[in-house]
Amino acid sequence: MLPDRKTKFFSATVYTGYVVSLFLSLEILFSGIAAGQGSSAASLDTQGGLGSTGRLRPVSSPQSYRAQARYLLRNSAFYEALEMYRKELRSSPDDASLVQEYEMLKKILQQAGELQQTKDAVQWRLIALQLSNYYRNNGVNREYLAIALLMYRKSQDQTDVLRVLDAYRRLGKHEDAINFTNTLYMPENTVKMYKASVYLAADEVSKARTLARSVQTRSCNPEELMQLARIQAATGLLASAVKTLKTCFESAPEEMLIPLKHQAQNCEEFDDIRDSDEFKAAMRTESLANAPGYTPPCARRWVGTKIDETPAYIRNFKSKEINFNDWHVKP
Repeated sequence: MLPDRKTKFFSATVYTGYVVSLFLSLEILFSGIAAGQGSSAASLDTQGGLGSTGRLRPVSSPQSYRAQARYLLRNSAFYEALEMYRKELRSSPDDASLVQEYEMLKKILQQAGELQQTKDAVQWRLIALQLSNYYRNNGVNREYLAIALLMYRKSQDQTDVLRVLDAYRRLGKHEDAINFTNTLYMPENTVKMYKASVYLAADEVSKARTLARSVQTRSCNPEELMQLARIQAATGLLASAVKTLKTCFESAPEEMLIPLKHQAQNCEEFDDIRDSDEFKAAMRTESLANAPGYTPPCARRWVGTKIDETPAYIRNFKSKEINFNDWHVKP
């Protein structure tokens, strides 16, 4: 059904949100970890639910410790979670998966501390990615959002935009995600697609559809065209989705064509049209990137731009000996 596809689309393409509180510093984000303190005030009863004493109550079974550890982890109470893992290990020291969870949490706590001290940008990025993946995979969504925002502030990269939007989605903060997209200094089409994805995740299909209709494909690169086609399909604009797919494949360099077609063949947004003649015809589209006289739709964005400031997929059109200052697309 459409709601499932919307959620999977949003997750698969990864996302974000922004408010004043997003200007989190490293000191704020990891102060509790560096001090060796847990950050959750929630307590659990013997069944793993919320208690009212403000403390962890004794448990009746060793199996409960692991469940409590995971619950505490999701609520950013890292050191309390670590203690629960230790208690579980006393009764199950040979449980390989338990040992792995425990050791991984210890490693994450160490890396969180290292992140504050790291000056090298590449090393910082590697550590941040490991923390981000751990938080995301284990449902530690508040920390996932915080680290995603920090990564975006450092990089201004579209991948980190998607990471932040994904974190906001997991927290159910769709309005904050929209507010964040309003702060992005990126091409208008790109921002529109981010917003449409947020609206899809929030089950506001009509708003997503309106935005999808307003995107100008002439200024989209192949990857953006693919994302637009998926949004169009998810919002019921099936004919437009097929047309956009065709344009995507025509404008893609040869090395991008196979991965893009693989994505189209496997993503669920196209399930309703995958067996149609129109979709099959679009999937047979060949790249025109190296065809004489062909100008990709995204060229319009880079008119007047120095060649060393353009993306790689634009610079790769060397065989055509293009003068970038005269590279225009007719309206």
